[in-house]
Amino acid sequence: TSTYGFGIPQLPCVNGREFVGRVVISENGHNGGWQLGDWVLGISTDYRDFKKAAFQEFAIVCAHNAIRIPPTIGNPLATAAVGVAYVTAALSLGVCLGVGFNQHRNADYHSLLQIAQEDPSILPLDVEPEVIPGIGHDCSPRPGDWIMIYGASSVTAQIAIQLSKLAGLKVIGVANLDKHRELLESLGTDTLINRNDLEAASQELDRLLPGNLRFAIDTPNTTCRDNYHRPRT
Repeated sequence: TSTYGFGIPQLPCVNGREFVGRVVISENGHNGGWQLGDWVLGISTDYRDFKKAAFQEFAIVCAHNAIRIPPTIGNPLATAAVGVAYVTAALSLGVCLGVGFNQHRNADYHSLLQIAQEDPSILPLDVEPEVIPGIGHDCSPRPGDWIMIYGASSVTAQIAIQLSKLAGLKVIGVANLDKHRELLESLGTDTLINRNDLEAASQELDRLLPGNLRFAIDTPNTTCRDNYHRPRT
């Protein structure tokens, strides 16, 4: 946060983002079918609103950021580990890139982007302009397409790798392989590239891909940020 000047609180503040709890009050008319006593996973994306922070006895969660925990989950508290990283990975793939998810071959096709575009009322107003005119269905990744995930050892990237494989994509993971090779191989990453040797990485990409790499996610954001501000000729 200090690098980007984002989400830096003024003291006193209440910390904690992801939380699990039971519904004790639900706003009438906007409850989304919540029942008192339901177990809910709250994903906080409003870091400046301490009413939504986790380290307190009662917390508020917006309906669009709440996930009902199925009764089949033996320990609801364990789902707090899902958190912002999982949501970030799922939205990056499912909304920004339009990736569809299938649990197995006979499963129904799930497109988060299509769901959002068909019913814009489910979207917060501040993100609607980014979602509605998003990537076209014909341009989104298909099974067998390659996607590169930069910063592949981060938590968000680890989840993105697994979701990409679930969608049938081939994954190129870029990370410090001296530290993270075994972990990334265990996640099913198809090809690993050492971020400490980008020249070799470029040659490896040329060998793998007959054309241009069309899809990528930069989880640390530093590479995209630095190139965005670099003068263009």
